[in-house]
Amino acid sequence: MLDPATNTNTQVPTQAGGNPNLRPEIAKTRTVGFSIQPTGALRNLQLSVDYYRIKVTDYIAAVGGPTLVTQCFNGAQDACAFVTRNSTGALTFIRNVSANANQLEVAGTDIELGYKQGLGDIGELQFRVLTTIYHKLEYVNAGQPISGRCQTGVVTQQSFPSMACYQINARVNFTRGPWQAGLLVRYIPGGKYANTLVGPQDAGYNPALANSVSDNRMPDVTYVNLNGSYRFLNRNGHTLEVFGAVNNLFDKDPPPYPANNIGTNALIYDVIGRVYKVGVRFKY
Repeated sequence: MLDPATNTNTQVPTQAGGNPNLRPEIAKTRTVGFSIQPTGALRNLQLSVDYYRIKVTDYIAAVGGPTLVTQCFNGAQDACAFVTRNSTGALTFIRNVSANANQLEVAGTDIELGYKQGLGDIGELQFRVLTTIYHKLEYVNAGQPISGRCQTGVVTQQSFPSMACYQINARVNFTRGPWQAGLLVRYIPGGKYANTLVGPQDAGYNPALANSVSDNRMPDVTYVNLNGSYRFLNRNGHTLEVFGAVNNLFDKDPPPYPANNIGTNALIYDVIGRVYKVGVRFKY
């Protein structure tokens, strides 16, 4: 890591772990929403919209060794308590333990639209679309706000997620007697690799800047899942059902960008690949 006090790269022993002096996190949540289910020709339609805003103070996280050193160098005394130097000023030890050092705020809107339609003797078809729009995702570390919204490439800080601008999940289910089949499509739009970096696509890009990168964009990704089941028994509250599913049907790889030594943002993208599941459910 780079020590800003000496302007040299150095390897420093770092302790990670818990902290007996932690205080409980405090969250304040505000929500408002409505739901509509029309009558008449649209009686099978349902729409719900919910807005939420959550603010967490005394947010518990391990800030990170390089961040602690930089904050201490900039005069943050709370950070200096976790950084040790010898008599010559060289770094000798960093305690990167969990602390009530941060604040997290997220706001968004969930929109859900559902519709079902009977097909007579053929069966029943159901549609459901759930969209989450993120208006704000802000992490405050030692008084410095960092936005994780529309950032899908990296995790900005340890224990701090980043999010796309929005996500869409669409499901179609078909039921005919004991048979059921479903299709789930999950869409993640493209976003920035990191909000703290500047690429050719961003205003003010200059290759001479220390935070400049050659590409600061992530592609959009679509995942498709299939599932099906057959119910052998449904009598007097007793049921027996066999089911199967294929997740990530087309074996879509995550975007290959460096993030936390994983090679991608595992909080957003599928890092496993195509998965098959088969099982039996019973109730008695």
